[in-house]
Amino acid sequence: MQGESDGDEEERSVKSVSGKRRRVVTPSVDKYKPFIKNGYTRQYPDNSSNGEFVVYVEHIDKEIKLGNMNPLNLSKYFKNIKGVYERARINSNKIKITFKQASLANDFLKSRCLFEHNLKAYIPASSVERVGVIRYIPKEIGNKELFEKISCDRDVIGIRRFMKREKDYLNPLTTISITFSGTSLPEYILLDGWRYKVHTYIPPVLQCFKCLKFNHSAKICRSEQVCSKCSENHSYKDCISETLKCTNCSGNHLAISKDCPIKAARILKNRQSYAMATINRDNINFPPLPKKSHFNNFKITNEDPLGSYNRFCSILNNLKEECVPKLKYGTKKRDNKAPSPWWNDICAKAVKDCKSALCIYRRNLNMENYLNYKKMEAKKKRIIKEEKRKSWKNLCNSFNRYTPISYIWNFIKRFNRIKIGSNSRNDSFIPDFFDKYSKSEVENDSCLENLFAKANEDENNEFLLKQFSWDEFNSALLSRKD
Repeated sequence: MQGESDGDEEERSVKSVSGKRRRVVTPSVDKYKPFIKNGYTRQYPDNSSNGEFVVYVEHIDKEIKLGNMNPLNLSKYFKNIKGVYERARINSNKIKITFKQASLANDFLKSRCLFEHNLKAYIPASSVERVGVIRYIPKEIGNKELFEKISCDRDVIGIRRFMKREKDYLNPLTTISITFSGTSLPEYILLDGWRYKVHTYIPPVLQCFKCLKFNHSAKICRSEQVCSKCSENHSYKDCISETLKCTNCSGNHLAISKDCPIKAARILKNRQSYAMATINRDNINFPPLPKKSHFNNFKITNEDPLGSYNRFCSILNNLKEECVPKLKYGTKKRDNKAPSPWWNDICAKAVKDCKSALCIYRRNLNMENYLNYKKMEAKKKRIIKEEKRKSWKNLCNSFNRYTPISYIWNFIKRFNRIKIGSNSRNDSFIPDFFDKYSKSEVENDSCLENLFAKANEDENNEFLLKQFSWDEFNSALLSRKD
């Protein structure tokens, strides 16, 4: 007999330890399906101040690789599209088209050329949407009911509740994710008048469940199947091994485990990158707003209207100096690093030829100029690499056991383009110093005669008058640091 229910729960029977079957009520999966706003299409706002508006284009047929097609043939597809600023290849399946105006990017989504060539275009979610996380939401509330009761200063697009799989069914958690329209997250939301803080959503690290590597999914993976238990070439369902071996670090754990040091490092890097992105979005360097103190002492007088006007203009000029950043046109940022010791005329000529080939290709976009530019770029890299190796060999061959260690470190710093402080000494002050603090030449000569006379009288100082040996001369030279 069917029990009374509102349709949000379902019944299932479970065999207990005693052998008797008992009825367990579990939440309905339909109640917690991700909810998306009806009639929502991803578009750029018309009043957006962003300078570039990106649209991704793919082929409807997954077998056709749009990114691998000839770029000159693809240009014919979008020949009549207005406002195209730039086109670029993202991967084998996707290309990117950049517009300068938001309205033109939105109009391109409904362009006729897309239907003629079986293409689909869409705006990336990262350009117009942000995802936030809200915790401690009651499990009894469904996603649709949450959407109706949430109020916020941003437009809410979709709601998804986090679920945890327990044996044969999904158990809802008290954490939900909300997709907001815009490029920033709100500080809080109101759920039926109750305030909840919005946290930044950090997606999990993308790991392929076929080859168990990172940064791609199994859907596009071309590698062989790898077992997550023993790292052999078979599925984990067919594994009979009892020993665990990670295919990434060869450790005694599963390849999908968080105990893997490689995966743990990627998780930490992922969290740090999203944390820095949040900081950069929040701490945008907007000009400071004008302070009220600038106008506290300003008064308009009928006796001196021209003076009041001049004072008002001076206040505006002061605000301009404080708030509006100054831009220097035509100034190139200088490289404060030291010049490389291996750089020569051959390297400079190779770089110059590569730049000229790039300019020719930008003026005439054809395959011949593109291949010529790629050859020049490869030649430039090869020449610079050879000159580095040759210079390093010559440097190492010039060292010997008598070379001071400071001389070697200075050359290493030069290879790393680190500036070395100048150790040059100006010895011009030495004659003036001795003229000021020493005696005259006659007095010095007499002093030297007296010194050698005393040395002759003393038998213990006879070694001062003997000639020094070659070993003494050699040891004196080696003791010098410079």
